[in-house]
Amino acid sequence: MLKKALVLLISIIALTSCASNEANKINTTNETSTTNESSTTKELEKYQNQIYDTFDTVITFTTYQEKSSDFEKYAKIVKDEFERYNKLFDNYKSYNGINNIYTINENAGEKEVEVDPEIIEILELSKEYYDKTDGDVNVALGSVLEIWHNYREDAIANPDNAKIPTNEELENANKHTNIDDIVIDKKKSSVFIKDKGTKIDLGAIAKGFATEKVRKKLEDAGMKNGIISAGGNVVTIGENPSSDDGMWKIAIKNPNEESEENYANVLELKEAAIVTSGDYQRFYEYNGKRYNHIVDPKTLMPAENFTSVTIITDNSARADALSTALFIKTEEDGKKLIEKEKADALWIDKDYNQTKTDTLNTQR
Repeated sequence: MLKKALVLLISIIALTSCASNEANKINTTNETSTTNESSTTKELEKYQNQIYDTFDTVITFTTYQEKSSDFEKYAKIVKDEFERYNKLFDNYKSYNGINNIYTINENAGEKEVEVDPEIIEILELSKEYYDKTDGDVNVALGSVLEIWHNYREDAIANPDNAKIPTNEELENANKHTNIDDIVIDKKKSSVFIKDKGTKIDLGAIAKGFATEKVRKKLEDAGMKNGIISAGGNVVTIGENPSSDDGMWKIAIKNPNEESEENYANVLELKEAAIVTSGDYQRFYEYNGKRYNHIVDPKTLMPAENFTSVTIITDNSARADALSTALFIKTEEDGKKLIEKEKADALWIDKDYNQTKTDTLNTQR
């Protein structure tokens, strides 16, 4: 029989700053659990580490293993792959020997850029979700998002001088957001942006795509159980050895900062991808109003319908794109999309009321 172990609760919280200034730092902890397997008691150690400085968040990796060497093998995959994807999808910085999103943007209107096949893959997927979400997920919105990013960074550094962009700034940038200006050549593995003013920003899908890819690599390497929490992106692998029913418990952060409850709800599931988008993750305040980082392409302003939207499905990239879209859409339109996508969702509105799809099981 399973010995009682601590219940694992991974909060779906997208951290907006690194918890340490030490690059590539990994913290590791472990504890013991046991499980029955073919009538033989097998002792497993619970191992957990945290990786900093990728995707502007902290990556938490948890697994139960017999040997520390197995954990170390899997932890190295997590660290190496998240670092690699972080460099590939970075639109603010270049890296030696890598043609990344920044490289593509810098060559907009001038020349095509040969890139890693996974950049081709994520851009094709992004175009697919542009169509599925009626343009709410638009990776060509980079020029608009960059303006909001700069205003947010300035406001965080100097709150007394916080401002919001002018309509003229946003409208001028919006002239350069046509996703069809991103030309993909699969045979040459190259990308060309036709409009010099257009910039790619993969923020709506990059972390989910990377998390899904890391999950697949861990499974291919033989890992049978585990959980990755990359800020607001969580994936589970196999069953939870510390739980009698094998379920992983995933706690959804309570966006109500005045509440004594840390969690708005708790999900119990196996083999799933869970992504939360919220207005408490990256934001600044101006004249008493909060401006979050998820911008509605139709209004060019931060979306205001919800404080939090969580998507539960089988693929983290898909969940990432859908969480962005549903955070922007009305609840009615969001329900239509989520039904088409055969996924589950949990909405938390501005009054902290919760609505969920009928097929989603939660503790509350």
